[in-house]
Amino acid sequence: MNAAPAPLDRFIPQPDVRERFEVVIAAPADLVMQTAVDFDMQSLPLVKAVFRLRERFMRATPAAPRKPQGIVAETRSLGWGLLVERPGRLIAYGATCQPWLADVTFTASGGSIGPFRYVVLYNDTPTSPADPLIGYYDYGTNITITTGNSFTVDFDASNGALTVV
Repeated sequence: MNAAPAPLDRFIPQPDVRERFEVVIAAPADLVMQTAVDFDMQSLPLVKAVFRLRERFMRATPAAPRKPQGIVAETRSLGWGLLVERPGRLIAYGATCQPWLADVTFTASGGSIGPFRYVVLYNDTPTSPADPLIGYYDYGTNITITTGNSFTVDFDASNGALTVV
């Protein structure tokens, strides 16, 4: 028996790992979806703490106070793009890139991306150690890509992502 393709299969047709979870909620689908869209993740103290710890760990400038917003609005404001939407049923945001290309370009749409200072390269294939670090680029200062603008990570076509000297 062949299952119908999942909505995200066209973005990752043959993933290394595939996990799917399903929860049945005894409520109308449109109400569940609207509640999920409007939910402000950062209204949870634990989530706020994780973001603050990340700021400290990365030695980032503390974020300005934010206006409460739903998870979809916040996702868009961070620069993620809409991948799939079935009104009242499904919404998926994501970012796509092809790091094996000589140049990888990220374009902000629907909001800014950043601020960020580092581009991190890691291997997502092995399970142990999980996602080992390959290397990172430090741009020396925070960068923000505003809507409609792009940021390109320029890989050396002959030497790849990193050169060890």
